[in-house]
Amino acid sequence: RHVIDTVSMIPGTNQSIAFMVDISGIKQAEKKIKQSEEKFRTLFEETPVGVGISRAGKTLMANQAYLNMFGYASVTELEGTPLLDQVAPQCRSQVEEITRRRGQGKEAPRAYEIVGLKKDGSQFPFHIESARIELPDGPATIGYFNDITESKQAETELHFSEERFSKAFNACPSPMSISTFPDGRYIDINEAFLQVLGYRREEVIGIARSELNIWDKPEDLARATQSLYDQKSFRNLEASIRTKSGALRTGLISGDIIDISDGTCALFVFDDITERKMAEEELRSAHQQLAQIIEFLPDATFVIDSDHRVIAWNRAIEEMTGVDKGSIIGKDEHAYAVPFYGEPRPIMIDLVLMEDSVTSLKYEYVEKTNTTIYGEAYVPCTYQGRGAWLWGPRTCSRSIRNWKHSPIRSRMTCALLLEELKPSARSFWRITPTTWTSRAASTWNG
Repeated sequence: RHVIDTVSMIPGTNQSIAFMVDISGIKQAEKKIKQSEEKFRTLFEETPVGVGISRAGKTLMANQAYLNMFGYASVTELEGTPLLDQVAPQCRSQVEEITRRRGQGKEAPRAYEIVGLKKDGSQFPFHIESARIELPDGPATIGYFNDITESKQAETELHFSEERFSKAFNACPSPMSISTFPDGRYIDINEAFLQVLGYRREEVIGIARSELNIWDKPEDLARATQSLYDQKSFRNLEASIRTKSGALRTGLISGDIIDISDGTCALFVFDDITERKMAEEELRSAHQQLAQIIEFLPDATFVIDSDHRVIAWNRAIEEMTGVDKGSIIGKDEHAYAVPFYGEPRPIMIDLVLMEDSVTSLKYEYVEKTNTTIYGEAYVPCTYQGRGAWLWGPRTCSRSIRNWKHSPIRSRMTCALLLEELKPSARSFWRITPTTWTSRAASTWNG
């Protein structure tokens, strides 16, 4: 135990008196205080955030993180200096007002963000949280300072990123929507969505897909949703959506799972191909009509495309050559020459697609006048080997009406073999380049 021993002489005697005071409790308290101060000092110095203690607006203490943050080498540079020296000029009035209100006992924020001023004059944003503490020599204010430069930069980049996304989202000519996932409640749509589907924004935002019911086939929506579950995205799902008026629009729909401030959402993009599908249907219809016309022409006729592939072979030419369409349709590499010459080779119909002086020399007679080429040749393999003389013009004057307005074009070349009734007379071979498009023609100029 710890004691204080006091000895005094009794006046007039040779005796003394001793007083002993037990100070064990005081020593233990002093030890605890010292340990507490050491813990505080360790915590104060080792904490990764800046810590500063001030009184009456002046700095008393600062840890190493604080010194590093503000660019000082030693706390002695700060001791006794005004706290406002570490605050950027544009923020000092804000700090003074908070300090004044706190000194008056009024409500004031404990945590706030301001701009700091480093020793070298550079500025940076930081977050401060302060509280009153009791020190042995009186009350003081402790502040915790956190440099938020990186977080502010991240916020700025996020803001710019969101702004760029918003501009791209709204400027996109294809309808786009963002909805919560998986419940599908619309939280944003672009202008194209409103224009194509005919809705007002307030009629869509906050409404679930199941309530708006714009997907024509529920199974298409189910496939899209399942793809988002399984793969987080899908591309070019052909589906139809219903406008406000009830009309159907066909498109290629793509979707992605995205994470935004509203949580996990689904981004849908609708690439409207309605007009393209209509054009394709018109083209198929025009092809079908043309194929029927060619099939029932009384003259022997066949058609090749720009790749020299047979795409039509009518009944009359089947009778002339003895070759049925099933065995010749789709053939290329001049297979159509075999029924006439017994071997694959360029013939007069190929002159429609290319200039070929070698092929021209194989004809008894070839003459070009403006846009018309006349040719004459003997073909030995027609009529079951009896052969025939063929003569005829090749011109560039026949087309389906309105071809210039078509978004889709394809090219074919026809050979019409005109057979006269008299066996001794020559047959005529007429070669005509023909172009048709997706716009249905009212007449066939042939």
